[in-house]
Amino acid sequence: MKSMEIEFFDTPYKYLIVDNFLPEDDFKKIQNYPEEIFEDDYTLGRFQHRKYTVGKSNNSDLDHVNACKESAIHIWDNYYEKLMNNDIDQRDQFTNLAVDFQRMGPPPLKSCLRGSVHPDSEIKLMSIVLYISEHGTGTYLHDPTGYYMDGEIIKETKQGTDTFVKEIEWKQNRAFIFVRNRYDNDFPLTVHSIRNNTEYLRDTAVIFIQKPKVKNVT
Repeated sequence: MKSMEIEFFDTPYKYLIVDNFLPEDDFKKIQNYPEEIFEDDYTLGRFQHRKYTVGKSNNSDLDHVNACKESAIHIWDNYYEKLMNNDIDQRDQFTNLAVDFQRMGPPPLKSCLRGSVHPDSEIKLMSIVLYISEHGTGTYLHDPTGYYMDGEIIKETKQGTDTFVKEIEWKQNRAFIFVRNRYDNDFPLTVHSIRNNTEYLRDTAVIFIQKPKVKNVT
């Protein structure tokens, strides 16, 4: 069985690339799962997804979800503090994990890269994008200095600036992993975008380690 191959990067913000994210047998099972739940639809730009949520201390009825959870918790236990610059506190306790299987069709004839740039919400402590299909376009990373948060709305520092920095190379069973934003000046926004520039269906499993929602009481 191949073990995880983990590489750490620190620009344009801290993130991990993990090859062999799932054990070989588990990945073979998960490869076929999008075919079972999604339409084989090549409509330009069509996006399909199905999300499953499981608690930290219990398992799902689906083996696919449990396999993702086991690998995700291994990364959380061993790398979360490093990704957060060892600056963690009571806000960094997670209660559940969501696995969102996603399928994206080929690109529309005219598309706007900047229109899909976004950070993750604060409820997502760690995000893991697992590349499943044989073909696809990797995640686009953007310069965090090009954006700022106005409340919960992301805005460009300078309108029309090209903030694209790099594309994560697509590879089956590779995971791109980053931590969420605290929306303060001491931690860069982990801004990214997703595209499919191929003629094939782009299948991923996006795994979110989440903290509980806090309701505002007035």
